[in-house]
Amino acid sequence: MTAVAEHSEPVAAESSGLRLPLAWTTIAIAAAAMVATLPGRTFGLGLVERQMSGELGLTEMTVGHINLWATLLGALACFPAGWIIDRCGLRTALFGTALCLGAVTRALASVDSTPLLFVLVLLTRAFGQSALSVVSIAIVGKSFDRHKSWPMAAFSVLMTIGFMTAFGVVGPAVQNSGWRYAWSGVGIAVLCLAPFAWLLPRTLPTLASENDEAAVGRGFTLREALQTPAFWAFALATSLFGLVASGLTLFNVRVLAERGLTYEDYYETAKAAAPLGLVGQGLCGFLARRWSYQRLTTIGAVVYAAGIAWLTRVDGRGELLAASMTSGLGGGMLTVVFFAAFPRLFGRRELGRIQGFAQLLTVVASAVGPLALAASVEYLGSFRPALVALAAVIVVVGAVTLLAPSPKLPNEDDTEPDSAIK
Repeated sequence: MTAVAEHSEPVAAESSGLRLPLAWTTIAIAAAAMVATLPGRTFGLGLVERQMSGELGLTEMTVGHINLWATLLGALACFPAGWIIDRCGLRTALFGTALCLGAVTRALASVDSTPLLFVLVLLTRAFGQSALSVVSIAIVGKSFDRHKSWPMAAFSVLMTIGFMTAFGVVGPAVQNSGWRYAWSGVGIAVLCLAPFAWLLPRTLPTLASENDEAAVGRGFTLREALQTPAFWAFALATSLFGLVASGLTLFNVRVLAERGLTYEDYYETAKAAAPLGLVGQGLCGFLARRWSYQRLTTIGAVVYAAGIAWLTRVDGRGELLAASMTSGLGGGMLTVVFFAAFPRLFGRRELGRIQGFAQLLTVVASAVGPLALAASVEYLGSFRPALVALAAVIVVVGAVTLLAPSPKLPNEDDTEPDSAIK
C-alpha cells in the first residue's frame, strides 16, 4: 500500500490525498495518540489524585502548586515538538514521544517522594499534554488536504470516544486495584502506541488541490502566521474555551454545590450530556464544507458561553442537563475548530511549529483556568462572577474572530472559491 494517492484514484480517496484504508488508519492513530495524552492532563491526573495524595501525605495546596508549575513549564515542550515534526517527520516524532511518555508514566506509578512527583508530573505534562498533543494534531493536519473538513471531524469524534472509553476503564481500575497498578497499566498502553508510528505515511501526499510545492509543504512559516490577525483570533478563542473547561473540570462539583446540586446530579447529567460534544464535532465538520471557520468559531463560542452562563443559574437537574448539553454542543464545535482551522489557514510548511505555538497557549490557559475560578471564590465569594465574565469575553472574542480575514497562502490559486480558504 503506497502513501501517495494517484490522481486516478476514486473520488473518496482523492478527498483526503491518501488511499482510503491508509487515510482511516492515519486518523485512528492520531486519535489514539491524543487519548494517550491522558496521563499528562488535568482530568487524567484527577483520576488518581485522591489516592496518590493520601499515600504521599499531600495537601490540596501542594497538589495545586505541583499542577500549576508542571503545566506551565511543561508547555515549553510544544516548541521542540513542533520543530521535530517539521524537521524529522511524523513517524519519528510520534515514536519518540510515545516512548518517553509511556516510560515516565510507568515511573510515576512508583513515585515515593514529593520532589520526584513534581519532576515526573512535569515530564508527563511536557511529553503528554504538550508534545504528544501537538504530534497528534499535526498527523491529521499534515496528512490531509487542508480544504477537506471530514478528517478533522472524524479525528475529533474518535478522540472523544477514546477518552470516554479510557475513563470507563481507568476509573474503575483505580478504585478496584489502586492508583499505582492502574497508572502502570496506562504507561504500558502508551508504550504500545509507539510501534504504530511506522504505519503512518512515509511521505506527505501530493494533493490534487495544491500545486507541486505540496511535496515539501506549502504555506506560512511560524513567524508569518504570528503576524496575521487570524492566528491570534483563533488561538485566543480556543484558549479561552480551554481556560474555562479546565477550571470547570477541577471545580464542577463545587460550582454546582453553590446552586444546591450534588455530585450525583453532576455525574448523571454529565453522562447524559456527553454525546452532545460528539454532535457538536460532527456538526462543525459538516458545516465546514460550506461555512468558514470564522463563522463556526463565532457560533461555537456563543453557544458555549450561553451554556456556561446558564450553569451559574440552574435550579435543578433538568436545567443542569439543558445547560450542560448547550455547553457540550458549543465545546464540541470549538474542539474541531482548534484541530482544523490552523492547517486550513496556514498550510503544511511549518504546521508543526504553528500548532505547537497554538497548543502552548491552550496549555497555559488550562493552567490559569482553575486559578481564575479559585480567585473568584476567594475575593468575590462565588464562582459565578468569574464564569459570567468569562462567558462574556468568549462571546466578544468569537465576534472578533468573525471579522478576521483568512490569510492567503503563497502561490495560492486566485480563482479558488472563497469558501475553500476561509
